[in-house]
Amino acid sequence: SWLAIITAAISFFILPITTRLLDGAEFGAFARLMAFTLFISIGVRMGSNQALLVLLNKSRTDEEIVTKYNSAIFTTLLMGGLMTLIVLFLRLMNVIESWYYFALPFAVIEALNGLKLTYYRYSDNSKLYLLQTLLSQLLVVLFVSILVYFFPFAEMRLSAMTLAYLIVHIVFLKKTPKFSGVRLSKVKPFMQFGGWLAIQWLINEFMNWFLIEEIAEISGDVSSGRWSILKTLFYTLPGLCIVTFELIFIDIFYKVKLKEFKSKSKKFSILVLLTLTVYSIIAYNLDEYLILIITGNSEFIRVDYWSTYLLISVYFRFFIFIPLYSLYKAEKTFFVFLSYLLSYMLPIILYYYLNNDPALWLFLVPTILLNITLRIFDVKIKLSV
Repeated sequence: SWLAIITAAISFFILPITTRLLDGAEFGAFARLMAFTLFISIGVRMGSNQALLVLLNKSRTDEEIVTKYNSAIFTTLLMGGLMTLIVLFLRLMNVIESWYYFALPFAVIEALNGLKLTYYRYSDNSKLYLLQTLLSQLLVVLFVSILVYFFPFAEMRLSAMTLAYLIVHIVFLKKTPKFSGVRLSKVKPFMQFGGWLAIQWLINEFMNWFLIEEIAEISGDVSSGRWSILKTLFYTLPGLCIVTFELIFIDIFYKVKLKEFKSKSKKFSILVLLTLTVYSIIAYNLDEYLILIITGNSEFIRVDYWSTYLLISVYFRFFIFIPLYSLYKAEKTFFVFLSYLLSYMLPIILYYYLNNDPALWLFLVPTILLNITLRIFDVKIKLSV
């Protein structure tokens, strides 16, 4: 969505600010906290945003719209309670530290804001959609800059982000249907539609969190901060080209046959690949200079293969589009979940057996395997039809 593009752009914009306000270890601690927060956020959402958009399109009356919107909110609050219990259990087992509690309020508030944006998108209210998105991200920049300047701690940056989303949520509260109690049975459609998708992304975000925790345990928080910075520069930033491609062509993909889609998107596909190639060449040869210019901190410079892994992964991220959305189009989300599960299980086993380079085994290899497994299941579904 456009929210993803704006959020990624803001994250890149705010990076030079926080790397100069936080020391290397504290920035690495924030990277660990944020990876855990994204994992919790997926659990809180439980696919409710995607389910709401689909279910609203099937609504015929205003009463149905309000009921389904309220059901989505109830699902989010219910899952927020469940994720709270999970976080408490992880803390009790000493898997996480107590400051990881800061992930919970952000996850819930951000999910509720996401539901409002979905509602605006359904009601074709692009002005409110853009206004809420831009306001929330501008407040994030403002609050993070001010609060982290006075309190240079990892959890303070996340608290600043939570405060920004909370203010926006309150300001726009009257622009959406009033929340009222709903029956537990109304949650079932959201779980049925979004369940496999949520578990799929839970696996993905768990691996991201697990990876950065492994890096921190092996090399320290400065290294986890380095991984976060490199991922922003060499994966998230060039990945915006791919997200833009998906936004432009996803509706066409659902409406036409694969051969016609490839014909319509061919020129744009070539342009995206050329852009990624040019960026990769420049970024690979100037990685140390880019890190120093963006962060202003030489602590994040060292010799490793991480930038190469990330740049290769971007290409695999691009080629995942057709097999992934073919399975979505066929409503075979279970096979998407299974692809993620299989693609991560084998690398984890190999990583523990070989005990070297977590970035290779827990990031690059799963990305490659995911492309393979998705294509296998896609072909299997087409042959069975």
